[in-house]
Amino acid sequence: MEETIRKQTAMLEELSEAEKAYARQFSEDIDIMDSRAVLQYGMAAQKKIMQFSEASLFEIPSADQEEIAKDIRKLKRKLAEFRSQYERSTLKPGSEQALTEFKSIYDSFSSALIEAARRMQIHRSSLLRHVSRLDKHYETCLKIIREFDLYLYAGKIHLETCREDILQELHEKAEKTKAMQDLEIMRDYSRACLRFEKKLSDLSVSRALPFQTMAQIRLMQNNAAALAENLNRLCTDTFPLYRSRLVFSLGLSDEKIIASETFEEVCDDLNRTLNAILKMQTESREKEKKGLSLFG
Repeated sequence: MEETIRKQTAMLEELSEAEKAYARQFSEDIDIMDSRAVLQYGMAAQKKIMQFSEASLFEIPSADQEEIAKDIRKLKRKLAEFRSQYERSTLKPGSEQALTEFKSIYDSFSSALIEAARRMQIHRSSLLRHVSRLDKHYETCLKIIREFDLYLYAGKIHLETCREDILQELHEKAEKTKAMQDLEIMRDYSRACLRFEKKLSDLSVSRALPFQTMAQIRLMQNNAAALAENLNRLCTDTFPLYRSRLVFSLGLSDEKIIASETFEEVCDDLNRTLNAILKMQTESREKEKKGLSLFG
């Protein structure tokens, strides 16, 4: 058990001198013979991380994720309708009427693209705000870890004093007097040291929880940032490129309608991009759920 505490408190050398001084002063108020005080030692930090993990971290904007998927699927349906209207057209390619009809259905889909871009930028802004919120959660975890460190450092100092000084004195006295009362006092104090050592070991285990939370935060941040970047590229690159390829394919003189092969290729490219974003979103949420199961 002592080895566990030693490993878990190896990081305590990173405490500032001011923090160490505070912990040393705090250690003087510890009373390992007070069972209630020992039971409550470090409980404030344990309570904070449990409340934080159960509430703050899990305020995941699932509604935003669902809206993103909903808007992308809506655009996919619009794209399918656009393709269907094009394929159902029986007008002779090259005729003015065919070109007019194509422009009509294209304008309708172009409006859908503009609306989709507007919605995606809203979602992107929401995702970036979520990334910022998670930064604050990360900082909260660091503060809680530091609180655990102070409890552990103070406890380690006090436990060493108890064993090396007080317990040793009680042991020497019991050996000298051979009195049952002194022997029992020494045993009681030794058991109190063990109870407090166990408490420090429990705090060391609890200290690992914010590290797990921090790993989950980074995963969620990376997923949100990647999705936000994909939505941005969709608006700034994919949509404009899709529209320009269709317009360019119509020809400069308005004498011909877009070729079927070109139309299908351009639409397939857009559809693949939308599918890729949906797939990435689904996979990211599954990874987050697996991470969250660590806390459940």
